[in-house]
Amino acid sequence: MAENLRYFFLNESSNIDIKIFGIYHFFLVFITFFASYLIIKNKKYFINMNSKKKKKMRIFLALLLIINLILRRGSYLYYGVYSPEYNLDIGFCNFTSIMFIIYGLTGSKKIYPICYYMAFVGPLLSIIFPASNFSWEGYSFYSFLIIHHLVFIFNIAFMFTEKLNYSLFDFSKTIKFLVAYFIVIIFINNMFNFSYNEPLEYVNSSIENLQLFQGIAKSSFLLYLLEIVIIAIQLMIGKIFLKYIKNKI
Repeated sequence: MAENLRYFFLNESSNIDIKIFGIYHFFLVFITFFASYLIIKNKKYFINMNSKKKKKMRIFLALLLIINLILRRGSYLYYGVYSPEYNLDIGFCNFTSIMFIIYGLTGSKKIYPICYYMAFVGPLLSIIFPASNFSWEGYSFYSFLIIHHLVFIFNIAFMFTEKLNYSLFDFSKTIKFLVAYFIVIIFINNMFNFSYNEPLEYVNSSIENLQLFQGIAKSSFLLYLLEIVIIAIQLMIGKIFLKYIKNKI
């Protein structure tokens, strides 16, 4: 039993059950977008939700993310394989989940607009282009579902419960926050020789083999420029999506 738990939590399986751009990957993307569509379709329910139900929904997600964090990092600590070089939760998607924990526990209307856009920059991109393949037999797959798919779905619901409106102030505040975040991460990487959020960290082998990417990968400047462009595109998708949905209400 103990050996099976170690096998599960440390993702020691060599099987690849969920391949990027495979049938299961597309199925999970479909389920996520379909769930988001159902929330949008029933937006009046979430807009008119009373404060008690809103709080329960926020707390539920926060507790789920906290439990996931304890299981994921706690198992690494327990089995003696935890490494600050790889396992600090400062990578973008993990940090996004921490931001949602703070929002879920506090209900802060100042924090949520930042969370909204972060869900489009990190989790959405990883849902479509996950950085690795997964096995049913490893906990990392289920953790990935929670941090990315569930966070994105709940974010669509929170957009309505918080009655979030597009504002240039919120958008610019998010950009400033993200710039500050990446400056801190770059400082940490340089000081401790870590590689959090570096472009190559998120490159899947299927993308790595593309001729276009191989050309870009030869230049660090082009890699970081590509990362900035992708982040800008994801922010704009979040902005356009919010404006479009609000115009439909």
